[in-house]
Amino acid sequence: MKNMSDENVKPGSPPEEPFVKLIETVFLFIRTYYPEFNEVLEKFGLNYSQYVALLTLFMHGSLVEGELARMLHLNPSTMSRMIYALEERGWVRCVRDASDRRRVVVSFTPRGKKRIEGMMREPARVLVRLTEDLGEEERKRVYEMVDSINRVLWLFIGARES
Repeated sequence: MKNMSDENVKPGSPPEEPFVKLIETVFLFIRTYYPEFNEVLEKFGLNYSQYVALLTLFMHGSLVEGELARMLHLNPSTMSRMIYALEERGWVRCVRDASDRRRVVVSFTPRGKKRIEGMMREPARVLVRLTEDLGEEERKRVYEMVDSINRVLWLFIGARES
């Protein structure tokens, strides 16, 4: 794996270069550890598209089915089949919008919300297991960096929503 130390970010390099390296490393990491993360999806009986749809729904509380399809760049009929499958399994409920019967509002069932909250912890457990072999000091640095990146990303999200 590439060394992501400070010497990889050269003075005078384009400002986006650290982000390019971050994205490249994240994708390499996901590809390398795909089996571990795929186990989480299999444990819950979901495919990746369903997982992303559920996470998006979780972040928004409820969404119109068509809007969810647009957000995930999916064909509306594909989204409709996916939502139907999730509804059959008790994860979500669909209700026709009273003001426009063509619109279907998708939200979590209480059981579905509890399951997605539990599921969101699973990838974190995978990452914790992966850090167990690191020395105490290095593991502490990893946790601090993750916390810093998380705070900055939430700042970006907050700025965008303002």
